Amino acid sequence: MSVSGNQNIVIVGVGSLMSKSLAIWLASLGWNIALVPRSEKSLFAIADEARRIVEVTIRT
Repeated sequence: MSVSGNQNIVIVGVGSLMSKSLAIWLASLGWNIALVPRSEKSLFAIADEARRIVEVTIRT
């Protein structure tokens, strides 16, 4: 599957392994991602993990 950059996605209910992995994978491909987590704590945990894995700009 070919996925290019300059795409946007909203992921709702972020926190599970699948949605977190999807968010980080798409970020690594240059997608703009809006996360709607179940809790603020999970949002910051995913943001921290994304920063360690890929070069991203995170706005909260």
